[in-house]
Amino acid sequence: MFDTIKLKANNIYIEDSIFEKLVDKVEDTTYFDRVTGELNTVYKLKDEKIPYLVYYTNSRILTLQVSIPKFLFGNNIKMVAQNDISDFFTKLNNHLLTLLHINVVPADWTITSRLDVSWNFQVGTNVSDYIMQLAKRKMPYKNTNVYNHNETVIFENKSSRIMFYDKMKQCVKTKESDEIIKQAEGILRLEISPSTADIKKFSPKKKAIELLTREFFEHITKPILEGITFHNIDNELNLEWLKQQKSISSAETILGFKKISETYGDSVLKELYSAKTLLNRKNMIEPIVFPKVNKLKDLKIDL
Repeated sequence: MFDTIKLKANNIYIEDSIFEKLVDKVEDTTYFDRVTGELNTVYKLKDEKIPYLVYYTNSRILTLQVSIPKFLFGNNIKMVAQNDISDFFTKLNNHLLTLLHINVVPADWTITSRLDVSWNFQVGTNVSDYIMQLAKRKMPYKNTNVYNHNETVIFENKSSRIMFYDKMKQCVKTKESDEIIKQAEGILRLEISPSTADIKKFSPKKKAIELLTREFFEHITKPILEGITFHNIDNELNLEWLKQQKSISSAETILGFKKISETYGDSVLKELYSAKTLLNRKNMIEPIVFPKVNKLKDLKIDL
């Protein structure tokens, strides 16, 4: 349901000595605040569980960015369910208690600039076909961009983004383990970065406990998926089949002859081709196993 989020908590007091003991994980910057004239230190911490954490001593603001599934499960192939959210807050608090000697309850966290809503669609061998069809789509008030040789489709504007991509290929590129790559096989990944306006409409104070819910997840995903249908698409030609042919030129010849043959029959073929060429074309397509008609199913989320 959710992946990477950026959280903020106010009025958090952390002694400088705690960061000083974590010297191998911390970078600090000290400067004079131009408004207050006070000395301010900013600590940036990175550890194996939280890749981004910043603390401002003057304002006592703590911000952090973390992938919920990676924090809980070690990877983001396994999806986060609603009952995992309370477990996440408990484990996050325990980790911060051990690391920084602070106690932050769930109600204290607000969402700042990032909240990734996500879902894994298991579509088997049809990942490339879905992405190619999505690349042809338009969404209201958003630009459509295709990246990585048709592996990723992004619908975006200045305030929000909707992304579909091949999860297995992404795992290969980021050099994940063979086990993770295997788990990602056949996954069409959806990731949505809602606008601040959408977030505030649901939770005016952007409270994490109000946003990391099934209700918000459905509020964001339902209208998007309702606007994307595939039931009228006969995907008779798929990318994997094309890649298996000797060359794209050969594939063009095969498909062209097959179409002409099915449309007009042998009597017309004999008029269009010489006897030698016709025999050659028939011998060419005889051993070919053509892809069966494959109607892509609409993408549905089953919670």
